[in-house]
This record gives sequence, C-alpha cells and structure tokens, in this order.
Amino acid sequence: MRLGRSTRVRTILGSKRIAFVIAVASITIIAVTYVSLPGASPKANAAAAHVVGCGTGVPLEKCNPVLDPSFNTPLPSSVPLPSTKAPAPSQATPCRSSFFAPGELSELTARFGDISCFELKSAGPWIIVGDGMTTNSPIRPLPPTRGGSIIAVDACSPANSSCLSPATPHAFNDFTVYYPPAPSTGDMSLMTTVGADLVNVADGSCGSFTFDTTTGKWYATSPANATSMQDGAFPTPVVVPAPVSGSVALTSAAPQGLSQSCSTK
Repeated sequence: MRLGRSTRVRTILGSKRIAFVIAVASITIIAVTYVSLPGASPKANAAAAHVVGCGTGVPLEKCNPVLDPSFNTPLPSSVPLPSTKAPAPSQATPCRSSFFAPGELSELTARFGDISCFELKSAGPWIIVGDGMTTNSPIRPLPPTRGGSIIAVDACSPANSSCLSPATPHAFNDFTVYYPPAPSTGDMSLMTTVGADLVNVADGSCGSFTFDTTTGKWYATSPANATSMQDGAFPTPVVVPAPVSGSVALTSAAPQGLSQSCSTK
C-alpha cells in the first residue's frame, strides 16, 4: 500500500532534516558557479551569474567569489556512463555500460547533452539527467542541444527484474521526460540528491530547482521550501512545460523556457 504523501515524505526525509537544510542552503549559495556561460571569461559571465555590486572602487571578485578564477566548487562524485562527463550521485546506483545500446547512448548525448544515469533507491525509478549542452561543437560558447535539458524517469514495476537491473539493456522510449523551467537554453547542472525521491539541479541562469521523481513536480530550491518539504507540506510547484514520452522527446525540439518560473527573475 502506498503511503500518504505527508507520511512518505517524513519517512524519507525526517532523518535527514538537518542535512537537507544544509544541502539546500549550500545549493542556494553555490549554484551560481554552474550558471556561467561555457568558454566565457569571468567578467563576461557577470550578467548570467546575477552579480551583486561590491561598492564604488571595489573589484567585483571581492563580494562575488564565482568571478575569482581561483574559486572552484567540486562537482559530486562522478560515475557516468561511457562517453559522458556528467556527474552521478555517489549514493545512487549508477547505470552500467550496457544500460543503453551504444547507438542509443550516442543519440541521447547528441539530443540532450552530457548524461547522468542512476537509480536513487532499490526498485527504481531510474533517473536520467541531461544538461542540454552540445558536447562536440567548434562554436564557443557551446550551444544548447535541440532536445534541451531534461530529467527522465523510468518507474519499474517491482516484478520486472529486467527493468530493475542496472546492466540489462533499457529503452529510452520507456522513460517519461520532464522539462525544467528553461529547457531550451540548456546549461542545467546536477547538483545533489536528497533522500530517495528528490533531485536538485541548477537550471542555467533560471535558478535552482528541486525535482520530485515520484510526482514529476518542480519546486524552487530555497531554505524555506526545504523546511516546508521536510514537514510534508510541499510548496506550490513552479510551472514547467508539459512532460512527454521518451519517443516524443527524441523527435521534438525542447520547449521554450518559461521565464516567469525562474527563481532568479
């Protein structure tokens, strides 16, 4: 029997109450390190990073560490599929090299950028995060892919041992694709995961968001929302483009972004 939403959230997140608040607060602070334009100089990235003024005569680097070339925030532990560079959470079960056929993995990378593929908990679901940025292009900064940034979910039946296996070949057509608020601009970074259901991302210059893999809802990432979610009272989700099947996502351009849903607008 499926637990009620409030009970389920408390069961998953209750023991991680303090950790979740710290993680969300940290994401709110460091997410800016992932929104800069690839290949651009720190100064050129000022607008995308939402730089604050330091005062007359004070260099911007003094109160905006992301503009300091020496500033570096490490990515989460990486266990990616072959030929990808995107990080996968260290606490998750990574997809094996045989999870997708080589041709399909190449198609996914071309369509959705660097791919992270993992299982957050035993018995699924499988999660795919595509950053939406072209991986092989002479253009600088790198342009977004046609398919854009995505989170795709394949919820396996508990009785489907083939689907549950990280090594058995899977088909992207079996996934449901969820778009963030700004999918067509790409540049979405996987930040961290929380409990067995939540994935935190930085959606380019649109802001930081928490995706609930069980409902397909997106929430603005903030300490206040984190506290609310811990107590089982989920905030109002942000408006995002409608989800589509994996087969539709593979043949369609990414929807246009919804700027009104950006947490940094």
